[in-house]
Order: sequence, then C-alpha cells, then structure tokens
Amino acid sequence: MFLRCLWRGIFALSVNLVLASASQAQMADSKIAFCSTRDGNPEVYVMNPDGTNLINLTKHPADDRPSSWSPDGTKIAFSSNRDGAWSIYVMNADGTNPTRLTHDPAYNVGATWSPDGRRLAFGSHSGVLLPLKNTRCS
Repeated sequence: MFLRCLWRGIFALSVNLVLASASQAQMADSKIAFCSTRDGNPEVYVMNPDGTNLINLTKHPADDRPSSWSPDGTKIAFSSNRDGAWSIYVMNADGTNPTRLTHDPAYNVGATWSPDGRRLAFGSHSGVLLPLKNTRCS
C-alpha cells in the first residue's frame, strides 16, 4: 500500500512538473516576468528570453512582486503593498490597468491562475495561527 501511494505521489508530481514546464516554455517564447530592485524598490519587469526589451511594468513606489501569467498570456497577477496591505492585483501584460482584487488586511501573496484563467488561487495569512491536529497527508 505504501509503495502504491508513493508511486501515485511521484507520478502526480512528475505530471505537474511536466505541465508547469510546458507552460513556462510557452511563455518563454514571448516574455519573462520577474521582480527586480534595479530602480530602488521591488518592481515587476518583463523582458524577452534573450534579455532584450526590458520594461518596468509597475513603476510604483510600493513593493510589487510578480506571481504568474494568465494562461492566455494577456494578464499578470502580482502582489503589492501599494494600498497599505499586501494584496493581489491583476494587470494587463503591458502593465496597464492594475486592478486590486483582495480588499482585506490579510497578507495575500503568491497568486496562481486556474488552467482556464477564470480564477486565482493565492496564499493568505491573517496573522492568526491555528494549531493543526490529526492532520495527515493523503
């Protein structure tokens, strides 16, 4: 039983890594999004895979950190503290129309898109730690 569960876990991990690699390779043909402090604070930049055409997309005095491209490559989800709390934002791939999606005092970061691009999952921490009891991995 243990080996069967282990094999399923390895298989699932392998499939997920292959899918993630395929998604990244698709985006690598057009632009790479990343965070840089080259202007003094963390900003979201894009560039071509060969390092040319570097563009600062966020140009904001707050900290902005990239999370992920939408599946169709038209939007970038990112985290920022520009409104006083770490929140999730989405902007067009050219940096226009940054829109705040979360409006709570929690620490919201690490957004990732659903495969169909209709939803975002992200980490959220309100500062309250709850004990984990009887927790098991399946």
